[in-house]
Amino acid sequence: MKQGEKRILVVDDEESLTWGITKNLQKQYKDYKFYSLNSGEEALSVLKRLQFNLVISDIQMPGTNGLVLLDYVKKHNPEVPVIIMSSLNKPEIKNLANPNTGIYYFEKPFEMVEFKKTISNILRKRSIKKRSKKEKLTLDELIKKNFQKKFNGFVTVKNVNKSGVLHFQGGEIIHAKTDEFEGELALINVLNWKKINYNVVLSNEPVQKTIYYGWKMLIQDKQLAV
Repeated sequence: MKQGEKRILVVDDEESLTWGITKNLQKQYKDYKFYSLNSGEEALSVLKRLQFNLVISDIQMPGTNGLVLLDYVKKHNPEVPVIIMSSLNKPEIKNLANPNTGIYYFEKPFEMVEFKKTISNILRKRSIKKRSKKEKLTLDELIKKNFQKKFNGFVTVKNVNKSGVLHFQGGEIIHAKTDEFEGELALINVLNWKKINYNVVLSNEPVQKTIYYGWKMLIQDKQLAV
């Protein structure tokens, strides 16, 4: 199976329903691979082997039912959204739905238009969340990236009530300053901040050099911060 492949799992013991849902969604989501299954046992086996972007499952099925599948997904891959479907008009099933935990509910029979609209919103939010997570580098990663790109400019860094700035020239950090320190000590201190926000600014403005260690050595020695 290709790495990074996008997948949607559709599970219902009614073959006509899984076929109908899959055919409808395939027209809109051509870049997704669909797994249309009619057995909870088979679905559980597939979930143990593959990662999915979305799971759509009926609740009432012989043997391994939708609640078992839901429980497995939320224990092992809690970030994966699940749509549960049921013709049982039971409050305890409806109450499982909670968009904050990625669980959605549809009562059978349902309108395909509304169903597809919900799926579109789910996948859009998931895509934005994954992209945002991917794009946000740690400070160590940002320093390495700037080095590789021979970056010229500076990075402003904030940590609660502390602030600092790191100056780059040709990818190397040549100067660092915080509210308390300057130079190599300031950089080591910043590298030990637990939660940071940063902003990258391109600049060719000359800055006095206060750092002579390479960035690799400083990252290795960051535990020495005072």
